[in-house]
Amino acid sequence: MKQILTIGSSEDGTAALQTTPLTLDLHGMTSAIAHSAVRVALQQKLLGLSSLHTSDAHDSDWKRDIVIVTGRGAHSTDRFRPILRPQVQQMLTEEFYPPLSSSSLKGNMGALHIPAADVNAWLLFHKQQRSAQMLALADIIAAFLQEIG
Repeated sequence: MKQILTIGSSEDGTAALQTTPLTLDLHGMTSAIAHSAVRVALQQKLLGLSSLHTSDAHDSDWKRDIVIVTGRGAHSTDRFRPILRPQVQQMLTEEFYPPLSSSSLKGNMGALHIPAADVNAWLLFHKQQRSAQMLALADIIAAFLQEIG
């Protein structure tokens, strides 16, 4: 199975610095699979759903940009007319809240760049949402315990 989520490493094989972009490679995927891959990979990595021990998912300040490789469209039915890039960009702005802005990676029209600042805003929003949900749940449990006790 192709690994779609990678974290860069230095030339000598040691772990890269925390500022190395998180790369999601969608090249060659269908639109439906790419859509799912973006959603699942970002939620698992950034919100820490797959691994509660992933330290960078829980840092107070995300320091890494994200690069999503979509390809230039060389293998699309309309040769060199990208299909995935516009669809992924639309998804990032319409289906993620707050929206994740993206632009073509400098010198590479087949890759999208999401700045760390946007990732931070998205993470902060979701952390606040989870905190609010947990407080609401605690209130419900407390009220229930008062009724039965």
